[in-house]
Amino acid sequence: MFTQRLTTADLHWAAGFIEGEGSFSRGGSGITLAVNQVQKEPLEKLQRMFGGSFSLSVPKRANQSPCWTWALSSRAAAAVMMTLYVLMSTRRKQQIEKQLLSWRQTRSRPSRKYHGVRYLPLIYADRSKGAL
Repeated sequence: MFTQRLTTADLHWAAGFIEGEGSFSRGGSGITLAVNQVQKEPLEKLQRMFGGSFSLSVPKRANQSPCWTWALSSRAAAAVMMTLYVLMSTRRKQQIEKQLLSWRQTRSRPSRKYHGVRYLPLIYADRSKGAL
């Protein structure tokens, strides 16, 4: 899923960029993480980090610039959302939680591999017993 070895600085950069420019959405039984940007370079960095695809929107008016969109879907999008979750603002965390919960409830066969956010409280509950 991750296309290169990521550093802490990479994750912080991605979280900040997605915080300001990104969106989290659902469609049918899928989940999508998307970022719109006039400049393609930062989107290329996201693609090198996480994979995904590009599209170009041509403006309808002459005074508007073309806009690039980087998008990541399905399990890959969910994995990135869960990875960056702790670095996001409260508002973005709420958006991520809403989309992940909705996505998990509509999936026909949920995978244990992607339970991340749901099971975090269970990990911390065992801390008093010296499990961590």
